[in-house]
Amino acid sequence: MKGEFSDTYDSDTSEFKKFISIELPVEPYKDVYYKMSLIQRDNFFQKTESLLEALKAAKDEESDYQASKVLRKVFGDKFPLTEDAKRSNKKPFVPTGQNA
Repeated sequence: MKGEFSDTYDSDTSEFKKFISIELPVEPYKDVYYKMSLIQRDNFFQKTESLLEALKAAKDEESDYQASKVLRKVFGDKFPLTEDAKRSNKKPFVPTGQNA
């Protein structure tokens, strides 16, 4: 989605802003973002950037608890905090029920 944004010049603020326009694939083929102003589209891009950075930071955290704290900054206090358990790449031992 981030790749769908382009730069456009805003003559009111004399700055470049991020712009997105995606048309529905069926009639009426209207732009999905038609109700958003240029400033709102630019703010939407900034929030998309913030979310992507938070997701990358959460992925790099050592524990699920720390990762959930990072995501809470984006999603708010209603986002659940997980237990403080270390992440492990080890697969759990699952007995097969057969003796050797």
